[in-house]
Amino acid sequence: MALMVPPYLTTLIHINHATKPDNLFLASSEYFAIACSRNSTEMDNITAPTNVSEEGMEEHWETHVASLLVIYLSPVLIIIGTIGNTLSLIVMQTKRFKSSAASVVLSSLAVSDTALLLVSLLRTWIKELSGIKLRHLHGIACKTSAFLSSLFAHLSSQFVMVLTLERSISVFFPLHSSQLCSRRRMKIAVAAVTTLVAAVNSPLFVITDLRHWTIGGTEFTMCIGARGYEAIYALEWMWVDFVLASLLPSLVLLIANPCIVLRLYLSGKATGQRPQRASITRTLLIVSVCFVLLTSPSCIQFIMLASSFMTKTSAKQDAQRQLIQEITSLLYFTNSAINFFLYCLSGSKFKNGLRDVLGLKNSQQQTNNRL
Repeated sequence: MALMVPPYLTTLIHINHATKPDNLFLASSEYFAIACSRNSTEMDNITAPTNVSEEGMEEHWETHVASLLVIYLSPVLIIIGTIGNTLSLIVMQTKRFKSSAASVVLSSLAVSDTALLLVSLLRTWIKELSGIKLRHLHGIACKTSAFLSSLFAHLSSQFVMVLTLERSISVFFPLHSSQLCSRRRMKIAVAAVTTLVAAVNSPLFVITDLRHWTIGGTEFTMCIGARGYEAIYALEWMWVDFVLASLLPSLVLLIANPCIVLRLYLSGKATGQRPQRASITRTLLIVSVCFVLLTSPSCIQFIMLASSFMTKTSAKQDAQRQLIQEITSLLYFTNSAINFFLYCLSGSKFKNGLRDVLGLKNSQQQTNNRL
């Protein structure tokens, strides 16, 4: 028996015609395309509804603005982020950071952020610019791309959370922080987080696949839930992705950072002295705040979309949703591209390390040389 296309699949058809870039959380609209399909054969028996408006999303200005944002802002974020993260990684290997436990996590964060930009945002930009969908080249490309995109998004988020926990221990247990958060233990923590996140994402090789079907005489190809795993990918996995990529680290940061600030304030007020390692603490606080500010819009948009995906929408509303999705997605990727500038603005130690890497001398060194 053929099924009528439900409202959320109608939205997906409009979006697919507009060659919409992948949304952050593995393309939320694709999740909902078959969210209620418990029978894997249903996908192959869908027919086009008679009540779907022939009006396309491409006729609305929101669609064009969304496309322009992706085309022109994506390469800027990719270039700036790749160069900045590479410089950050190099600086973290200098003698100034040789004894810093936080530099281990910051180096790992630079690698995961760069990989996220190159794996996810670059693919999105290529698709929007040329129409070439790398995920659709082969089933293996679909599975691998889904795994890597999710892996690096989760790793970046978890590394920021690890940094916050390291700072919390350093601030609340200063006498034991050198033992509890040594470079060796931070390396073990990074390896453990990476292994755990990779294990959590490994089912994507099973539950995703390249699917082909025809609706109303139009052929569709999408990297979505594999046959028999449509509901798992559409419903269960999206919450795993949502929690790991944004919700869990945001909650930890929102709880831990105010506690760190309050502890530093009370400590400074009691002793009348500047807390030790204040520079690195200030840097990590700024990184944490920016993470929450830049990823929260995606959280809010995700919740709103999840709560209304069964609602029938017009092409105009779909175009508006697409624009909101692109804006929140680009904000999320911005978080992976600006850490270098945050380090420069907030950390004198990092700026001095950068001068060393670039072969520049600070003003104090130049004064000493003159003398």
